[in-house]
Amino acid sequence: MEGGRGTAPPRDSIESANVQNRLTRRTAAVRDVTSETRELYLSNFRQRTNEVMKVLTVMASVFIPLTFVLGVYGMNFENMPELG
Repeated sequence: MEGGRGTAPPRDSIESANVQNRLTRRTAAVRDVTSETRELYLSNFRQRTNEVMKVLTVMASVFIPLTFVLGVYGMNFENMPELG
């Protein structure tokens, strides 16, 4: 070995540094793509959830007053207060 006992030659050291740099860049690129994909998925999921909530709000605004009215008139009164 040229660099002394137990040390890698300078050429191998440079090549391993190049490989490490390439792997670091590729790992960062994969992390960025993964993050962007996750954000896109969450955005689509939130949009669908909002659409479902709109439908449920409309249904609730129709059925809650009906439930109240039917609950009042469905009770058994001896004398209905409105008919007096």
